[in-house]
Amino acid sequence: MEPLFSSAILDVANAHDTFVKDRVLRASLLYALVVTLLCAVLNRLSMGHSVSDHPTGLSVVSLSIYPLLWVPTVVVARTAGRSPAEYGIGSTRLVPLVLALSTAFVLVIPAYDCSLCTCLFEAYARASEEAFFRGFLIGELNRLFARSRRPSLWAVAISSFLFAVAHTHQPGAEILGRVYTTAILLGLTATWMRSTCLSTAIHCAASGGR
Repeated sequence: MEPLFSSAILDVANAHDTFVKDRVLRASLLYALVVTLLCAVLNRLSMGHSVSDHPTGLSVVSLSIYPLLWVPTVVVARTAGRSPAEYGIGSTRLVPLVLALSTAFVLVIPAYDCSLCTCLFEAYARASEEAFFRGFLIGELNRLFARSRRPSLWAVAISSFLFAVAHTHQPGAEILGRVYTTAILLGLTATWMRSTCLSTAIHCAASGGR
């Protein structure tokens, strides 16, 4: 147990050094933290409001948060010269992603009492979350813990924690039991596949337009 604890302390110390030295990484992670907290606040304020079926001023504001989940991947990839593959995306993966999402929703729509509009919104929302938490954030955390022997485990654990923070509008037991556990499984899937394609399809299908 002690060697494991010492190793974790060393990993955190090395990550701190990397955080201090890498300006782009530092800005990316601070942006991720701010957006996560903003998601948490908007999710809590918009509880009980459906963007697709009963649009309100607040729900429209909540909808506007999702482009912020896509922006960092594009900006950092272009300005810092990073490969889209680091964030689980790439031109060769666009076709299977579209096919996976299409298949998921063809199967899901008849199984739930929800409108096509709701399902399409859920597709957009869940795909945005995957691009941010399992794509961009895991990619940046892998860089942060690059000197660790287990960077992917750190990346999955921390990104899953932030995903749970963004969903604190749900009951505490559900956050720990379902949200965090699901985030861990999706993170491991994205890491194993080196792509957010499968994790996005699973997340969309599991949501079921709700």
